[in-house]
Amino acid sequence: MKGETHTVQGLLGDPALAPGDLVVLDPTDSGAPPRVLRVGGPTRGAWDPEGDALRWQRSTVSPNRMKLLWKRQTILRTVREYFYDQGFLEAQTPLLARGACPDVHLSPIQAADGYLVTSTEYQIKRMIVGGFEKVFTLTQNFRGGDAGMHHNPEFTMLEWARAFSPLEAIENDAEALVKRALEALDPGAECIHYRGRTIRLSGVHWERLSVRGALSRYLRVDIDPEFSPTSIEKAASRDDLGIEVRFRNDPHAALTLLLDQLTPHLGFEAPVFLTDWPAFMTTSASLTPGSPALAERSELFIAGIELSDGFPSLRDPAQQEDLFARELARREEAGLPSVPLDTRYVQALHQGLPPGAGMALGFDRLAMLLTGQEHIRSILPFSWDEL
Repeated sequence: MKGETHTVQGLLGDPALAPGDLVVLDPTDSGAPPRVLRVGGPTRGAWDPEGDALRWQRSTVSPNRMKLLWKRQTILRTVREYFYDQGFLEAQTPLLARGACPDVHLSPIQAADGYLVTSTEYQIKRMIVGGFEKVFTLTQNFRGGDAGMHHNPEFTMLEWARAFSPLEAIENDAEALVKRALEALDPGAECIHYRGRTIRLSGVHWERLSVRGALSRYLRVDIDPEFSPTSIEKAASRDDLGIEVRFRNDPHAALTLLLDQLTPHLGFEAPVFLTDWPAFMTTSASLTPGSPALAERSELFIAGIELSDGFPSLRDPAQQEDLFARELARREEAGLPSVPLDTRYVQALHQGLPPGAGMALGFDRLAMLLTGQEHIRSILPFSWDEL
């Protein structure tokens, strides 16, 4: 302060201070000593620069989490503005539902008299049945057992659907909103930098690549067009792929493990939509006309990370009930707990779901990619291991 030296003790009238005490000062421009606003917290000596309270401002991380959370808000606002501009209704759907998705790869979390939602897909489709043509949700979802670099048990999901629109329109939405979010963060930017690689988002074609084509290109694995159990088992039996023998004769498990090895290769030159999935790996997507072994499903990958999953709506209630029954049987075979179905959704299908398509996009992963972060914790105010 203008050449003068003041000790904290001198400013405060020599109080009994100890290391770890917090002193808050109000600086002035008059040259006088700053005014003391507060000394310490409820517990003397408790302030810890490496403790929980400063997690968002640690200088060891660049940019620190406080700056990243402001960037996250910019992306959040931009995504909402995109759908508002497109004439969508944002629906604030319940986080607690009576029924749950029975997919064998999901672990719904039971709470009170229902289940925390793993997705808002069924609620959105019920609204589409009710006459809304364009609906989106941007809300929290919950899936048990998911914690890691790209997973948190509670996460933010963006989901949207367009009645009377093809899957291509939904893919175009995903491409447009990702580019728009990048522009909001870094005006004029066309690329992101991730894991030491530069991935171009603008001025490049976002490829559509079939599951079979991707397996052939990156793993040199050939599977027949029907995804027959025989061809999958043969592919999974190649020694260099390291798939355990006990999984090779289970088409679902074997193909899942093949995809686990495939996906880290996807979306580094440019984003890619992985298409033409085997029908046995989806529960709510419509089948490909003329190819009942395939489902019209499209997953977006950027930098080896699955960002979104979309498909035209399955509209046949009987077929949907059969698929739900298949998943419940798989859960039983795997020793997983059964879950109650969303009967209101099935009732809505009986009333008539218009043709259309929808997509779910992991918002936290989008924020990770656009800010160059490799761990989901970096762009969350609190991750599961911090609660």
